[in-house]
Amino acid sequence: FKRQFCIERIVVLFNRIAKILYLSLLVIFLVQKFSYSLEPQLSAGVSSQKYISTDKIEQIFKSNLGTTGGILYTKVPRGLVVSFDSGIFFENESVELKDSSKDLLNKISVLISEIGKPCVIEGNSTERNERGSFTNSNLELTIERAQNVAHYIVQTKLVSLNQIYAIGFGKLMPFRDNVDYRDDMDNRIDFVIINYEKYQR
Repeated sequence: FKRQFCIERIVVLFNRIAKILYLSLLVIFLVQKFSYSLEPQLSAGVSSQKYISTDKIEQIFKSNLGTTGGILYTKVPRGLVVSFDSGIFFENESVELKDSSKDLLNKISVLISEIGKPCVIEGNSTERNERGSFTNSNLELTIERAQNVAHYIVQTKLVSLNQIYAIGFGKLMPFRDNVDYRDDMDNRIDFVIINYEKYQR
């Protein structure tokens, strides 16, 4: 009995280490991808397009999508995060997009296209979505969801494949807004509009 317990503890520990290692490698890959892909686009956008502030981007999204119904806006140093409750796009435990969410995704595609900035789609979940094994864990669930959202947006042909990036964080990135902890938004899809503000004296 004691030996079996030890084996189970080792398996659990191994799974946790594997998750952390997987996420670390994923983040390193994205950082490298951004350094080679995003920075040229951002510098080109600043020089060739009219400068747009993060406040303006937030105003555009709010005027087109509203501020209710599971949508939250958070300004961060890298730009604007537009957070949606995952239930808008997916049934519980599912990675298949709801048909009812496609009109919203079409609107988001138009906005991303018009703003012309890179967008990172981030999948997040709560512990309540655990599926019970590493291969079907929250991490894989959120990665698949983010990829499916990105795939649909690219399919609209309004947004370039090079403008969209997808990543899943599982339960590792709980939502915190500027005021307090929001447990009800841990299970979400974030659209991060990359827009580093110009330095102004």
